[in-house]
Amino acid sequence: MIALTEIVRQYPQWMQKPGFYDQMVKEYLHHHMLRLLFSGKHSANISFLGGTALRYFYGIKRFSEDLGFDCFNLTRESFIEMTGMVEKGLRKQGYEVIIEDKKKHEELNAFRRIFVFPELKYRLGISQQKEAKFFIKIEAEPHGFLYNPEIKTLNGFGVSTPVGTVPSGILFSTKIAAAINRKKDGDFYDVINLIDFLNPDFSYLNYRCKISNPEMLKKSLLKAAEERKLETRKVYDCEHILFEKNDLEKLRTFSTYINNFDFGRFGCNLYNI
Repeated sequence: MIALTEIVRQYPQWMQKPGFYDQMVKEYLHHHMLRLLFSGKHSANISFLGGTALRYFYGIKRFSEDLGFDCFNLTRESFIEMTGMVEKGLRKQGYEVIIEDKKKHEELNAFRRIFVFPELKYRLGISQQKEAKFFIKIEAEPHGFLYNPEIKTLNGFGVSTPVGTVPSGILFSTKIAAAINRKKDGDFYDVINLIDFLNPDFSYLNYRCKISNPEMLKKSLLKAAEERKLETRKVYDCEHILFEKNDLEKLRTFSTYINNFDFGRFGCNLYNI
């Protein structure tokens, strides 16, 4: 098992704060879990997405908790086998890990398993409490939208591995859909940080949200931000994972930025409907 100091030293000095140690250890484990997932026989059945994919491949300046995937022709049995290989690989690296399978997860459209690392925070010196909780969730959910995954190389913490990833336009659009539908502050943060350099996929947005053009997108984002009360919230649910607390200003000014943004530059790319 790697020492905490070896993980922390991979980050810039200004980030080496005890309050980030949990997240840094998660990122270390994420890398090794992704290596195990994409070296297995079911790698062609999953495509990496979510905030963690944005963190590792698009430089989003926030931490992300779990590993999320789109999936294709993946059965529950295959998902259990795939994640079981991850458990086995982590044990070989010296980690005690227990997979929690909850009955309620079997009723979901998604496949979900929770990797629990007993006493890990205590052993690494992050916590003085042996019972301090530390876990990582792996979830795969079929989005039902056809595309060819992009192969990107994940580099870090001694890992260099190809990872099948949701294409950038669709990945951005999944975050837009999340901001509109589930209205979590972290999703709005991701949208405002991606909107200047990624183009949404309107075929995906039309499929998930019935948004077929830039004007509809603008109106939908403004409505969602208003319902979430981004400008006036006293506490944001993503504060603890932001690298810099000053970035909360991006959430407070979200609607102003969206109002002034040139959505006309996106055009439309409707296909695959």
